Amino acid sequence: MSAPVRLPALGRKSKILLGVAAAFALLWALFDWNWLRPALERYMSAEAGREIRADHLSVALGFSVDPTVTFRGLYIQNAPWADTKQPMAVAGEASFTFSLRSVWEDHPVISRIVLKDAQVDMQRTAGGLRNWRLINPDYRGPAKIKLLSLEAYRTTLRFADLSREFDIRFASSALEPVAVSPQSGKPLTQKIDIKGVYRGGDFNAQAFTGDVLTFLETRQYFPVRGHVIAGKTRLDLDGMAADMFRRPLLDANVRIAGPTLSQLHPFILLRPAVSRPYGVEAQVVKIEDKYTFTRLRGKIGETDLAGDAAHDLRNERSYWRADLGSESANLFDLRSLAGVDYPAESLAGAAAKQAGSRTNPPNRLFPRQAFKPDHFRTFDAHISLDAKKLKAPGMPALDSLRFTAALQDGVLQIEPVDFGIAGGHARGRGTLDTRKQPPYARAALELHDLSLERLFPKLPAPARRIGALKGKLQFEGRGESIAAVLGSASGKLEIELEGGSISNLIDAKLSLNLGKIAGLMLRGDRDIPIRCGMAAFDFRNGYGKSRVLLVETEQTRIEGTGAIYLRDERLDLLLTPRPKNPGLLTLGSAIHVRGSFKRPEFTLDKGAARAPEPLSNVHCPEGAALPAAGPSTPARSSVSIRPAS
Repeated sequence: MSAPVRLPALGRKSKILLGVAAAFALLWALFDWNWLRPALERYMSAEAGREIRADHLSVALGFSVDPTVTFRGLYIQNAPWADTKQPMAVAGEASFTFSLRSVWEDHPVISRIVLKDAQVDMQRTAGGLRNWRLINPDYRGPAKIKLLSLEAYRTTLRFADLSREFDIRFASSALEPVAVSPQSGKPLTQKIDIKGVYRGGDFNAQAFTGDVLTFLETRQYFPVRGHVIAGKTRLDLDGMAADMFRRPLLDANVRIAGPTLSQLHPFILLRPAVSRPYGVEAQVVKIEDKYTFTRLRGKIGETDLAGDAAHDLRNERSYWRADLGSESANLFDLRSLAGVDYPAESLAGAAAKQAGSRTNPPNRLFPRQAFKPDHFRTFDAHISLDAKKLKAPGMPALDSLRFTAALQDGVLQIEPVDFGIAGGHARGRGTLDTRKQPPYARAALELHDLSLERLFPKLPAPARRIGALKGKLQFEGRGESIAAVLGSASGKLEIELEGGSISNLIDAKLSLNLGKIAGLMLRGDRDIPIRCGMAAFDFRNGYGKSRVLLVETEQTRIEGTGAIYLRDERLDLLLTPRPKNPGLLTLGSAIHVRGSFKRPEFTLDKGAARAPEPLSNVHCPEGAALPAAGPSTPARSSVSIRPAS
């Protein structure tokens, strides 16, 4: 048999302290606190300058020795400046639990308010007046009382803050029968219906929660399941939340869907340029100032997305990180998601093309919308995207897109970037520095295995066996838009044709050999190999002058010279065919290619006499290479090229 448990013997001082504590607790419990109610009513009414009364007052001590003050039949008149004559508060019962130590330190903390059968109207003016301040009601400084949590039963509450542009009404009722949150596994006992206006946008919501809602510094999670609807946009949430004010905590599955991203404003400060339907779902965790999005998946327009992301507020500066993948993406959707505007004419052209309209496409190719440098300086980001299939209105040769982009202090660096184009790839890097005025940009791309058939789908069938292209593009420029940057660009473009063959009939047409054309139409066509093809342009301030322009087969050498004007988006080239075995019916003409990038025109220039010597000293032996860029003797040409005005 075990020995009985013996309590330690108490000394004389311990017995005295224990006795005083017991006497104090007995006195506290037996004291009729309601006796102080009339004096408290008079004092509070005088301080607030309005009527305050209650039918009954009681005070109780909990295990934490924090007192709970309870009023029954509470009535508080509204402030004279309030926008309604309804009372600021009426409650069948209202209890306030507060920390004695916090009151002693002059930083009062109310750990919990319990409201039953209550109606509360809380208002704050743009100047900082608050109708719930009963002592020193004209005080406009920072809040002096902290409220940590709330229990509300059969209660309606309005909270209006003109300084933050919102006016929200809550109505709570018991949820019967009690449900269980699938995400948190905790009971849902209360239903809260919400209606309101935020920054001019109307919304309504419904939430199922537990009994206690936490507001500040508790780190005590409560279950929440519900939805918010604004127009045709809907957000669904299921999980846990805590400390909803200042630094809320969240661990929930969130889904948001709607007909257009633009309806997220003003609730989220995002103004996408294009209306695209969307639906996105993720597990969202928020701790301190950081959101993490895991198991993210969704669709925006025709673009599917999946991956992980994070948003961190570092010293009041936003930082975004995202690692996303897409099986099928549309450049239209990606640009709208990034908040990049399409020019009005591009939107019309893209919309017409998608709708199958025969409306002529716009004359301009390069986007002319301004970069908006302030937008680049408001946040930092590190984004990677791998879109296995990519569609772009008006650019059918685009196949895929993969890039990693870093934005820091207004400088956007994209490295690497890999465009799938025409069955090949354009790989490289780019930089946009919006800190400079005008913004500065530079880029370098290497082209590999681009198919002429995909680049120019309107080529006649016999010409589609031409080999693949490779090359390099390097430029730098300044401007407020992509069009402006290219219009001032300096750099170089080099392209080489790798192998392939061409129809003998096409070769004859290019050489303007009428006799050969007639013979081939009678005898039949065949393929002949292409020995080489190359083009090189040197650009300065948006003006590109040809360094070499050459295509050579076993029967014809076609040389060219001319210029490209990036600012005006037009070209002016003269191609001079040189049959290696000219006939009597060979025309002594050149081919003039000029006009806009979108609509070039091809004409025969009979007045351009052939030069007796080759226009270039470049030949096509094995291992032919492009001549180096730099100062050189100008190539002779049968046409005069004038700079654009």
